[in-house]
Amino acid sequence: MRASLTRDPSERLLVTVGSAAILALVVGYFVLAVRVPTSASQPVGVAALLVALSVPVVRRTARRAEFPGAVWLLAGGLAVKLAATFVRYWVNNDLYGGYADAASYHEAARILADGIHHGVFTLANTPVAPFPQETQAVAWVLGIAYSFLGSSPLTGYLVFSWIGWLGLVCFYRAFRLAFPDVRSAPCLLLLLLLPSLAYWPSSPGKEALITLSLGLTTLGLTHLFAGRSIGWGLGSLALGISGVVWIRPHIAMLVLVAVAVAMLVWRPGRGTARSRLGRVMILALLIPVLFIGLGRVSEMFGANDEQVTIGSVFDRTREQTTIGDSRFETQPVRSPVDFPVALVSVLTRPFVWEVHNATMLVASAEGVLLVLVLVARPKTLGRLVRVIAREPMGAFCAAYTVCFVIAFSNVGNAGILVRQRTQLLPIVVLMFAATADRIRVPAAAAREPGAADPTRTTRMVAFQP
Repeated sequence: MRASLTRDPSERLLVTVGSAAILALVVGYFVLAVRVPTSASQPVGVAALLVALSVPVVRRTARRAEFPGAVWLLAGGLAVKLAATFVRYWVNNDLYGGYADAASYHEAARILADGIHHGVFTLANTPVAPFPQETQAVAWVLGIAYSFLGSSPLTGYLVFSWIGWLGLVCFYRAFRLAFPDVRSAPCLLLLLLLPSLAYWPSSPGKEALITLSLGLTTLGLTHLFAGRSIGWGLGSLALGISGVVWIRPHIAMLVLVAVAVAMLVWRPGRGTARSRLGRVMILALLIPVLFIGLGRVSEMFGANDEQVTIGSVFDRTREQTTIGDSRFETQPVRSPVDFPVALVSVLTRPFVWEVHNATMLVASAEGVLLVLVLVARPKTLGRLVRVIAREPMGAFCAAYTVCFVIAFSNVGNAGILVRQRTQLLPIVVLMFAATADRIRVPAAAAREPGAADPTRTTRMVAFQP
């Protein structure tokens, strides 16, 4: 089957176009290198390297899709991500005058990269030295990238944008593995083209790293729940959850709660010895992560040796975020009755009448359109209930969404909420995309000897439990 797939005209065309793009970028790099300063030519060479690394990722991921246009949708999503990178760079450096967090990360990483070249590995005497471990994590990743690629500011934006794109690809591959009989085009389209997912994780910052970490975590869980590639699943889960604990330990706690809920879902007749082994591996890995994460949360939210409780964390979050021009009155969840209002607020805020700039206007329109797309079909909610009740990954996505809404309903600033929401949107997309129509491979095509890839000639049928 693989040999026949490599003869796919779309894939051959992608390789041709990708090779031409890489060649053009490399030639452009050498032309610029002799005409302009190094800081201006470096990003062109970095872009060529990232495109070259992306071609095999696109090809391998497209082979897991059931529709022939996946290869171009993935490539187009990468192009959109890179375009969003330049928009984010312009906004931070020209519109905001270089006062964004990315400037501090860049300076710290530049110093770190110079130290690495001299055998010194430390962030002391850098702009991020006074900040906690989760903030310094960004400077460490960026500094290591600078030590290999050069320390041009735009280089950092390109690298982190690519990291965010890889995270979205991981989410899509997790969807294909968890729901192989469900049409995946809507899932891929939303993951790659939602403005928030294209824009916010496209600069040096925690958003890109947490996107990749959550994507790897979700992919690893999917492998283990399905009993597929136990080794790869365990490695992906270990790497992903380690990144989440390192960068945002409170999000790791939400993941652990969601995993606990997913472990309760078990369809009779669907379990195999490998899937049962996968569940044991999940427990073996995540139980110690629970204690590590609790310690990190205590470090992150504790103050003056006071005992950290859920209520104290929520109160502190509300006090620290209800500031600035984008502040609004929070709708915290204190009982089940509060949840529907909080769900709408977390998914769609800022509302149109709360918009103060173009970025917030796009986020507001995106929230409304996302809700309309997700609930456009009358049967969506009924299908969603069945997916949550019968599929471990459906239960995981639902539990994570509920926990996230409860936690972030205490955020009282639209700008902060929009950025934080990038940690929720891919999970919401996976959950609702699982309610799409199912795929049926024609029996004749499935029985045909030497059939290249029967899923290329699928037809859509109504969703059935």
